[in-house]
Amino acid sequence: MSNSKKMEHPAALFNKARHHVFSVYEKTHDLDIAFSVLNEYPLIRPSKHGLKAELFFYDKFYGQLKLDPLLDAGKYCQHLRKVTT
Repeated sequence: MSNSKKMEHPAALFNKARHHVFSVYEKTHDLDIAFSVLNEYPLIRPSKHGLKAELFFYDKFYGQLKLDPLLDAGKYCQHLRKVTT
């Protein structure tokens, strides 16, 4: 078998990049560092521009609008349990 990497689905790659970029931003609060992480991902141009816009918006309004980026809650927050009534 070839040593070539298996191509990742574009949606999965986008979600991975988004999670990584927002995680780095949450730790550093530095847009330049977050953008340098984003540039490491081979995303199509509209996806990169969309993530940059989302990050700019989050940076500007997260306090005022009490925003919290949802980073694949279903996958990473398995400790949440369903509330029954």
